[in-house]
Parts: sequence; structure tokens; C-alpha cells
Amino acid sequence: MSGNLTDRVLVTGASGTVGRELVRMLVAAGALVRAGHHRRDDLVPEEDLEVDRVFVDFDDPRSLRDAMGDIEVVYLLTPQVPQAVAQVRAAVAAARTCGVRRIVRQSMFPAATGSDSLSRWHREAEAVVARSGLASTTLRPTSFMQNFVTLYGPSIRDEDRFHLPLGAAAQSSVDARDVAAAATAVLMDEVDDAVYTLTGPAALTGPEMAAVLSEAAGRAIAWVDEPEDAGRPPRDDTERQVDRALREFAGEMRAGRLAVLTDDVERLTGRPATTFAQFARDYAWAFAPRDRAYRRGPARTRARAIDDEKGTADMTELAKAAGTIRIGGNLTVTRLGFGAMRITGPGIMGDPPDREEARRVLRRAIGLGVDFIDTADSYGPRVSEELIAETLHPYPAGLVIATKGGLLRPGPGEWTPDGRPEHLRAALEGSLRTLRLERIDLYQLHRPDPRVPYEESVGALAELQREGKIRHIGVSNVGRDELERARRVATIVSVQNRYNPLERDDDPLIDLCEREGIAFLPWAPVGQGRIGHRVLDAVARRNGVTPYQVVIAWLLARSPAVLPIPGTGSVVHLEQNVAAARVRLSPADLAAIDDLEAKAA
Repeated sequence: MSGNLTDRVLVTGASGTVGRELVRMLVAAGALVRAGHHRRDDLVPEEDLEVDRVFVDFDDPRSLRDAMGDIEVVYLLTPQVPQAVAQVRAAVAAARTCGVRRIVRQSMFPAATGSDSLSRWHREAEAVVARSGLASTTLRPTSFMQNFVTLYGPSIRDEDRFHLPLGAAAQSSVDARDVAAAATAVLMDEVDDAVYTLTGPAALTGPEMAAVLSEAAGRAIAWVDEPEDAGRPPRDDTERQVDRALREFAGEMRAGRLAVLTDDVERLTGRPATTFAQFARDYAWAFAPRDRAYRRGPARTRARAIDDEKGTADMTELAKAAGTIRIGGNLTVTRLGFGAMRITGPGIMGDPPDREEARRVLRRAIGLGVDFIDTADSYGPRVSEELIAETLHPYPAGLVIATKGGLLRPGPGEWTPDGRPEHLRAALEGSLRTLRLERIDLYQLHRPDPRVPYEESVGALAELQREGKIRHIGVSNVGRDELERARRVATIVSVQNRYNPLERDDDPLIDLCEREGIAFLPWAPVGQGRIGHRVLDAVARRNGVTPYQVVIAWLLARSPAVLPIPGTGSVVHLEQNVAAARVRLSPADLAAIDDLEAKAA
């Protein structure tokens, strides 16, 4: 990949298997990205990746025009529904109206030759783009390996089997991460009027896939030669047509037409396509069995639900692999916490799109062994604290909830410091009420207020500590000077600052914290997507993990004073983050990541 993308690109389907990875890769490569989501519920910041997010309704021309305003390039991915051709036609019309000059269309294999309805829909959609007069490139991936997580994952976890109608044929699946990398290469290199078929490096039969999954999961996984949803009646006409199309496509699979192999992934990305075995190792956490009694049993109390959410021994207490850290000399917690900022709404304002999913995230964190949760009264505001209390109170023994005060929220994305002692007292009292606590174990001054002497702000917390309302005091968003000033007023046990492989101005501060026994909590651990992803991807592949897990493992190795607090609003991402506790990077990998900052500079 040698080009440079200077145009603004709209990625439709940004919540999907490929779209999510593509957005991350483009942002990391320095592209100007707008993430287009097909559901309003998906308009939520994710994994510290801050991009412009818009709702895209392919059935609403105005929505399409709004999404494509000032866009030069569109990555076009529409839902696999009978209306797909009409939706692509509407998208092309909006693109021409808005001055879009190029479309990269994600289609599917075998769109060019398949006799099934899915292939026909994609073939006709490709023709619409080809006749548009716009520059275009077409990507035709085969079946995604990630289907074994999203589609077949529940039956693998719950029943130790997966359903796939292959007969005696073989299938070449492609890793969605490879599709995203190939798409990034196409967008960066301005490749037009070309068609690429993206496949894995080998075609496997059902029994061969089952053997690979069994090895990765550590238990026998069986293959069932029938569709995953066999016997479930369709709910409406659209679903009826899709159901029929999928059964037609099963005929293509049984006929061996998905056994195609190409080197297009390697040609575009410069590296071999991911093997199914490597994929299975990377996603082994997704195949761990769940507690079936929790899923199928009667209603339970909140305490029982929290306990059940822990799952089996494979996942329970996973965070404990990170070791422990002592905060303030008398609070021992696992050295991998959870940051609760992302369980709020867009712009860190209001309720999350799916409040119950946010509760599931919190319960799952406890089940994975996380015993340190970081929040703030400004997250929502108050929404994060409210959800924590609603979900986890009465709190499990040993759980430490750290919160912060000193920021006001005039609107989405706006953060105004208020370090007045009277405000900090009111903020602390409000957090005590919301969290249903009599004392906050770790209360942090969120940000220095330039209008208030820092000593006065910290002194207000020291007074509240003497009143028994705060156990330990921490500071956030500070330099060494502010830390030393704070320490002259109160005992400071933690610092929470922005820190990641590319933003390491606080290296000397971390060394100081380590010497002085002060915990360092890094926020924005993945640099809001602006990380040198090529190095991280290479390290991730060598270790069979994700780049996010690499960053967390690097943070854990950086210093015993570092307490990472990665946040997310997704159970899947939470499990990935916590699984990083078991990742041990080699000295060579750590050195490669250490060099990232110098190379970026």
C-alpha cells in the first residue's frame, strides 16, 4: 500500500464485520472518515475511536444526501435484502448529486456467475455502479470467517456444534480483517475499474473446519450439514425472500462453487491471507462455553444474575491474569479495570442506545474478574454512575468504584472545568447518592480549572476526605507540576492521563509514579484510532491476538504502576479487552511498539 488518501471517505455499513475494521484502519492511516450506520442505535462512539458518525437510510434519499455531503469517496455496502439493487441505485443517485467521484463497492463471490438470488442481487447492483459514470472498484469476498462468531458462535458456545450446509464440498472463507485491509489498500492506492475476489488461503470441508475449531476451543466441536436457522419460520415477506435466497445459496455451497482461491488479498495488502487456523486462535475467546442455566433459567435476582454472568472456568476471573496493584497502600485490585465512559449515549451524553446491553457489559466485567471500575459524574452526565448502581448494587465484595468530579457538560462533546470547592463538594455528594455509597474509595479531580488555584480544588477534596466521604484522592489530566502541587496539599494515590504507544509525553511521569507508589491510569489507550496500525497488526498476528489487545498488553508491560481501564459499550469488545490480560509480548515486540512514537514523530 503506497498511496495516500486525502479525500473524505464515507464508509457505509460501519457497524458491520468489515466496516468496523475498515473505519479503524482508515483512521489509523490518516484518512478523513465518516462512519455511516444502518441503524440509529449504532451511532455510539466505540473503543475510543472518534469519527464523524451518521445514520444512513438507503430508502431515504435525503438521508443519503446528508451522509454524502462533502464526501469524495464512498465505500458502498448495503444490506443483503431483495431491495439491495434499488438501494444501490438510490445511493448512486445521491453520490452523483453530491459530487462523489468514486465508489468502492463491497459485493460478494460468486456475484458474477452464481445462479442464486443473493448472487443475482449483487450482480445487478454491480451493474448499477458500473453504469454510474463514477470511478469504481469492486471487492467480492467469499464467506467471512467471522460468521463463526456472529452466526454460528451461539451454537458453538451452547451446543458444541455449528451448522453449515456444505455436503462433501469445501469452502474458502476470508477473514473480515483481510477484507478491511484490502479495502484500505484499494482506497489508498486509487485502484479503479478493477474487480478483486478476496478469499482465504485454503478451502476446507465441514469436518476440517470442525477439527480446527476443536483445537482452538480445547474441546470437540461438531459440524452439522444443514442451515443454522433450519426450521425457524420467516417473520415477513422480506425475511421470506432472504430465507429462500440463503437456501439457494446453500446449493451453490454444496456444489463446491465457494472453493475458489485467489491471491488478491496478498496482492493488495502485501501479506498472505489469514488462515482459518489463525482466525480460530485469534477468536478462541468467542467459542468458550456459556453458563446455560443463566441463559435458559427463570428470572433471577440481580445478585444471582451477576454471579451467573461469570460463565465457566475458561472465562471466569480472566482479568486476574494481569496481576494486582495496591492503591493507596490498602486497596488491592486487579491490574486491568473497566472504564465506564462508553456505556453512555453519543457524545458521552444521555442514555446509551441499548441500556440493557450496557448492563450486560457491567455484569460481564464482574464475571471476568474485573474489580476496578472508573467512571465520572460528567459521563452522561450521571448516566454512567446510575447504570453502575442500577446494575451492580449491592456491590460484590472487593469491587472498587472510582469516580471523578470537576467537569461540567454544556453539551455533547463539550467539557468545561469547574474546580470551585463548592462545586466539588456538590459533585461528590451527588456521586455518593447516585452510586448509593457512603464513601468513595477513589475520588479524582477530573481536570485543573485555570480559574481556580489548583491547591484550593485539591484542598476541597482533602476536606471531604477528612469528613470520611472520600477514602483516597486521585488527580487527572495533570503534568508533573500539578501533581507535585497536589501532593503538597493531600496524599495523591493515582494519576489518570491520556497515554498510548503514540502519545507518551507522560513517560517520565509514569516512572515517577512507579517510584512513589502512585497508580497511573491511562485513558485513550488506542489513541482514538490514530495508532501506527501496521506495526500493531504485525505484532498482533505474531501473537494471535487483536491490535487492541496488543496495546493493552503493552500497557501492562510498561510499568507495574500502570492500571489500564479500557472502556466499551459492547460485551464482545469487553471480552476481547480482558483477554489481553493473558497476552505476554516478547522483548522484540515490546521494542517494536516502543519505537512507534519516534517513527510517528
